[in-house]
Amino acid sequence: RANGLAKGRGADDRAPCVSMTFAGASCLLDEGGISFRFLEPRAPSQPGGLDDPSSFECVTIDQAKSLPPRKGHVLRLAFLGTSPRARLRGLEPKPGTCNVYRGRNPRSWLEGQALYKSVIYESLWPGVDLLVRESASGLRYELRANDQAALDQVRYRWEGSTGPPAERGGCETVNTPFGALTILPRLGAAARGIVSMSAAKSRSSWSGSFAAAPARADPDVVWSTYIGGYGMDRARGMAVDSQGRLFIGGESTSDNFPTTPGVFQQEHALEEDAVLMAWDGDTGQLLWSTYLGGDSLEEGHAVCLSAAGNPIIAGRTWSTDFPTTPGVIDTLRDGPEAAFIAELDAGTGQLLWSTLLEGAFACAAATTAEGAVVIAGVSCGGGAPTTVGAYDRTYNADIWDGRLARISQQGQQLDWCTYLGSENYEFLRGLALDGRGCPIVAGYAGERDPCVSGFPVTAGAYDETYNCVMDGIIAKMAEDGSSLVWGTFIGGQYGDYLHAITLDADDNVIVGGYSNSQEYPTTPGSYQTALRRLDDAVVSVLSSDGSSLLWSTFIGGDKDDVCFGISIDPRERVLVSGITFSPSFPGPGGADELSTLGETDGFLAVLRADGSRLLDSH
Repeated sequence: RANGLAKGRGADDRAPCVSMTFAGASCLLDEGGISFRFLEPRAPSQPGGLDDPSSFECVTIDQAKSLPPRKGHVLRLAFLGTSPRARLRGLEPKPGTCNVYRGRNPRSWLEGQALYKSVIYESLWPGVDLLVRESASGLRYELRANDQAALDQVRYRWEGSTGPPAERGGCETVNTPFGALTILPRLGAAARGIVSMSAAKSRSSWSGSFAAAPARADPDVVWSTYIGGYGMDRARGMAVDSQGRLFIGGESTSDNFPTTPGVFQQEHALEEDAVLMAWDGDTGQLLWSTYLGGDSLEEGHAVCLSAAGNPIIAGRTWSTDFPTTPGVIDTLRDGPEAAFIAELDAGTGQLLWSTLLEGAFACAAATTAEGAVVIAGVSCGGGAPTTVGAYDRTYNADIWDGRLARISQQGQQLDWCTYLGSENYEFLRGLALDGRGCPIVAGYAGERDPCVSGFPVTAGAYDETYNCVMDGIIAKMAEDGSSLVWGTFIGGQYGDYLHAITLDADDNVIVGGYSNSQEYPTTPGSYQTALRRLDDAVVSVLSSDGSSLLWSTFIGGDKDDVCFGISIDPRERVLVSGITFSPSFPGPGGADELSTLGETDGFLAVLRADGSRLLDSH
């Protein structure tokens, strides 16, 4: 039995392959896919049978000679549309070697192969690496990509199944005569998941529930709750009104995501719908919850409040019948996808207005004092309805181009719409408005030539030079979208990604994200001036004119850490939220003060206003 991954070469010495055996089944990984081998279970009374405390693959040679032949079945996950640069490479070597014998031809046998805990498919799809590693419960996978747009390139097919794959709640189950294979979530639906094999039948029914309960005995936790169904449920955006109500938006694949009577859409439409919820901020009680979707996929990326205090949700849709209202800018999706912007009644969850905006999707949203909605995001292929006098009316890229727009009169008027990018690619993730209503955006820019980017930076900006691979970008637009006030890079020699932005009382710009650049700019006296691992969260503050870096720090443990949200509390402390893969995380008492509970935990960190000290973390 091979307790690990074995890497070798096949008979023709051209295609590398990796073998793994676990839980009574084995798999072979090669550059074209993964083959899973299922064996007919032995009778319970036989050595290696179901009542054997050892694995039923563990039999002696003498026992094997006396056993009847066993039937087998091979199920293959074949990768489609892969990059010609794809390469399979072993990671994390383990002690020992492994022999793999397939067929009767010795030229096809693999002997004395090194063992690995994990392997990586580098550039399996353009911009996407696939990491596979062993675990007690199955093969864990991780898709490493810049964003969801890159994950959309993930394509595959099943070969050798006894019927079509069954998909429910975001997980995919494929049957064979001697067992089933389940991927949760299905490959490409999320960045991480697990592949498991079982001879037992999958669950026939699922149920979802929610309940308010403290996550742990922590005096700082006022309330904490799950909410969801049997599928994948994500929360991406949140806004808080003057009454302390929380409006949380995201998306769900669950047919039984908890909704409430009297809302706009109580039933799941199809595949993945956007969701919007209202919560009592004091008690954690669900006030109302609704789906918002059509005949395909929706993602709810951002939530803000209208001048009337109603929640506005913005995101992307692939549906041909996404719910819109009469008289708005656009009611029908013409291209492959579109942004949606919708306002719902804060008290009832009923739809007030909803419009589409072709050619892109919205990652962030904010409202002006006059009640207009500004959105920022990305265009994948052009087609955005730009306006006369806008800063840039030309789609610049063949992959992604940043886009901003302002919508007013309850979705009935497009005040302005502009691209913001270059012939390379840009992704706008965060948005804030200054006191005059000027949009300031944060995101990242990159290029296939890793050391060239044409993103429009301005003279006198903090950093006018692209630093290679992927750089953080920050830019301020005129209030009417007609000009670029200033634009700057921020980053080091590798990957730097900004996801969140807010402004302080002086309109200084506070951004958050993550970096794997040792050279990411930090300032003397800041909390953490050096990168600890591959990816650390970053928080940086620029002057209101974008010309200087006021302070900048890393925040991270002994593995990867990512910032997705940032804000300022009434005491001017900087609140940083995100996820951590680190077994230990920094606290006010030291760099490894907190122990995480799972493979991935959320975190909330509190920094002093000048970034010099970590005051608290959870």
